[in-house]
Amino acid sequence: MSSRNLTSNFLEFRNRAVQNRTNYTNNNKLDDRSPLLNDDEDNEVVHFDRDDAFLWMESYRRMQSQFDEVRNQIKKLQQLQAKCLTRPGFDENDHSDFEIRSLTKDITSTLNNCRLAVQKFSSFAKKSHANSYEQHLVSNVVQATINTFQDLMLKFNQCQSNYVQKLQSQKDKFDQVIPHIAIDMYASPFGDKEFDQISLLSEVQQQCASPVDEYTIQRDKEIRDAYQSIQEVNSTFMDVSTIIFNQKASMDQIECVIGDSINSIEQGNKELVQAVTRQQRRLKIKLILLGIGIFILLFVVFISYI
Repeated sequence: MSSRNLTSNFLEFRNRAVQNRTNYTNNNKLDDRSPLLNDDEDNEVVHFDRDDAFLWMESYRRMQSQFDEVRNQIKKLQQLQAKCLTRPGFDENDHSDFEIRSLTKDITSTLNNCRLAVQKFSSFAKKSHANSYEQHLVSNVVQATINTFQDLMLKFNQCQSNYVQKLQSQKDKFDQVIPHIAIDMYASPFGDKEFDQISLLSEVQQQCASPVDEYTIQRDKEIRDAYQSIQEVNSTFMDVSTIIFNQKASMDQIECVIGDSINSIEQGNKELVQAVTRQQRRLKIKLILLGIGIFILLFVVFISYI
C-alpha cells in the first residue's frame, strides 16, 4: 500500500512539473525581469501637474522655517548680550563682542532674506487664482506672514535698543567713577614731602589710562555697531511698510474684482430669466399654432370623408 501511495504521489508531482514547464512560455509576463509597465500601457498612465497651491504652501513653510531660525538667533543674541554686560570690564579672553557682531550681521541678513521672501509671496497673491475663495485665503496668509515678520523686526529692534541703553548706562557710571580715582592719585602714598608727586602721577595715569581707553573704545565700537544694526532694521521697516501698502492696494483690487463679478452674475441671472420667459412664450405660441394646424387638418379629412 505504501509503494502504491508513493507511486501515485510521484506521478502527480511529475504531471504538475510537466504542466508548469509547458505553461512557462505562456507566463512570460510574470517573470521577474519583465518591466512593471509595458510600452503599450504608457498611454494609460495619468500624469499629475503641480498646482499653484503647492507652490505657495511650500514657500509659506520655508518662510516659517526662516522665522523660527530668526527667533532662535534672537534668543542667542540676548544671552550673549547679557553675558557681555555682566562680564568683568577688563577681561581680554572673552570673545562675546565678536560673537555679538557676527550674530547681529547674520540676523540682519536673515531678516533681509525674509523681507524678499515676503515680497515675492505678496506678489504671488496678486496673480489670478481659480476662484475668489483661494484669493481670499492667500491674502489672509500673506497678511499673517507680514504680521509675523513685523513682530520679529520689533523684537530685534527692542533687543538692540535695550542693549544700547544698558551699554550707555554702564559707560556713564564708569565715567562717573574714573574722575574720583584720578583725584585720589594726587595724594602721595608716602608721607614724604620731597616725593616727586608729578612723576608718580604720570606713572599711575599711564598705568590706568591704557585699560580705561581700551574699555571706552570697545564700548563705543559696540554702541556704533548696535546703532548701525538699528538703522538697518529701520530701513527694513520702511520696506515692510511699502509691502503693506501694496498689499492693501491688491486687496482693494480683489474687492473691486469680486464686486464686478457679483454684478455681472446678477446681470447674467436677470438676462437668463428673461431668456427663459421668452423661450416659454415662443413654445406656447408654437404649440398653439401646431394645435390649430392639426385641427384644420382633421377638419379637412372629416369633410373629405363626408
